[in-house]
Amino acid sequence: MSVLLAMVVWGVALAGPFTHKTSQGTLADTQVERRYNLPKGWLELGLSGDSKTSRSFRDVTGERRAYENDTRWRYSRLLFQVRQGFSERITLYGEVPWVMAQLRPDLGTEIQTFAMGDAHTGVLLS
Repeated sequence: MSVLLAMVVWGVALAGPFTHKTSQGTLADTQVERRYNLPKGWLELGLSGDSKTSRSFRDVTGERRAYENDTRWRYSRLLFQVRQGFSERITLYGEVPWVMAQLRPDLGTEIQTFAMGDAHTGVLLS
């Protein structure tokens, strides 16, 4: 959580959200001939998460079985997402998940892992 707070403070300090800024210079008084024109496009950043807890599992035959006593399985994801549309019909996207899995048996010895999941990237054509 402190990393997220540091990123927000850093972004506000550098971006100055209440000031008008542009990376474009002043427009020329006459038309400039260019061979290629790139559209401005848009950029969307996202952060989402989900979590699930289970007190049962499926065995090799597909039957649902309850864990013994108070054993629980927890699976949580934090997703960093980016989408960029640089034309009307083409959108690039990417997603990087961070996954945390825990097994809490009734004996008190917790097994936990935290790792980066499979990143997904692609192009949407509409």
